[in-house]
Amino acid sequence: MLKNNQLGYILFELLLSFSMIMLICLLIIPINLQLRYEAFLQNERIEHYHYLYNQIQSLSYDELPINYSTVINEIDLEVSFILENTIIIGTGRWQNVRGENSYAQVYYKP
Repeated sequence: MLKNNQLGYILFELLLSFSMIMLICLLIIPINLQLRYEAFLQNERIEHYHYLYNQIQSLSYDELPINYSTVINEIDLEVSFILENTIIIGTGRWQNVRGENSYAQVYYKP
């Protein structure tokens, strides 16, 4: 059977270890959420770059300039393609999840 002071020591150890685990959880959960949010923003940007790159490859000089809007994963994307010297420049503009205006540019020389 445990003496009274040993029982208090075990309770103190349990309380201390529980508080350390809770502190670690309180630090890791917000960081994990922020990393997921940033990964979503990066994935959104990559999808827009892929769309622009795929569209710019099928264009010819006589079709330019082109301006239109499209929706990619429920996000409005304003697309424009212009000809500068012999290079086709594609630009996409959208409003990201943060509410900030973002843009992507791709260059193509057929």
